[in-house]
Amino acid sequence: MLQFYKYIIYRLYSSALDKRSLYPVLDVIWTIAFVHMTQIATIYALLLWLIPGVPLFTETKGVVFVFCLCMLVGHYFIFYNKEKWNGIMEEFKDEAPGKKIKGRWRVSIYIFGWPILCFIVILLASLANT
Repeated sequence: MLQFYKYIIYRLYSSALDKRSLYPVLDVIWTIAFVHMTQIATIYALLLWLIPGVPLFTETKGVVFVFCLCMLVGHYFIFYNKEKWNGIMEEFKDEAPGKKIKGRWRVSIYIFGWPILCFIVILLASLANT
């Protein structure tokens, strides 16, 4: 799994560098944090749907904002290490074209699949509770 995260960082970071993003590191951190937040939301929606009696999160929007902010800051400190990222860029630099296409699909499915799954689970949970 660690190798897959290295590859995700490589694909996202190299893409951000190719697009000449102003903040390529933050683009990568934001994307990874967003996927992790959707994973948490999916697990929470599954718990709400499958286990009756799980308390519904009804806190204010301020708590959600602070949680998201903490997730972003935490992801920055957990994932970003300039030396490691330079090593990751070197590790995958000479990737074969076939592997590159397959890897791009895997990363895309991971990044876009979790939010889609999250929305499907929330939709199913809301339909089951009506």
